[in-house]
Amino acid sequence: IPSVTVENKDGARRLVDHLLEVHGCRSVGYLRGPAGHEDSAWRELGFRGSLEAHGLDPDAAPVGTGDFSAAGGEACVAGWLAAGRSVDAIFAGDDASAVGALRALDRAGRRSVAVVGFDDIDEAVHTNPPLTTMAVNPRRQGELASQLLLKRLVNRSAPPTNHIILPELIVRGSTVG
Repeated sequence: IPSVTVENKDGARRLVDHLLEVHGCRSVGYLRGPAGHEDSAWRELGFRGSLEAHGLDPDAAPVGTGDFSAAGGEACVAGWLAAGRSVDAIFAGDDASAVGALRALDRAGRRSVAVVGFDDIDEAVHTNPPLTTMAVNPRRQGELASQLLLKRLVNRSAPPTNHIILPELIVRGSTVG
């Protein structure tokens, strides 16, 4: 079956690399999505790979479930803060949980923690501060999927084509410069 997918692992790794290399972060937490969600699993592999490549122990990093929702991200980060877990950056596996993380940090007066998300949802540019994220371009995904489907309908014996879209790093104000 033809497919169009996003390169989640590499995108996550590039986001965490950005936090570590550009902003000098050393303690990065991860907000994963719902249990069993494939995108979340690949993004966690990218997160862990970046930490390992930079000599950091991924097993020592705070990891919690943001559940791909603002409420989930907010609750998880509020829990970390209440428990005294200190981070200088948070990689949220999606933008919605990143929005929640920003809310929890703001409420706690922790404005120096860098936060990044994934997907570049419309709200990402309107958060305070605007969210650094990976843009996945769902419109392009849909266009490619439609083209693949039409080609398959015309020639059913053609081998399936698989496309992997590389997400684009969008740097905004939520990463501390």
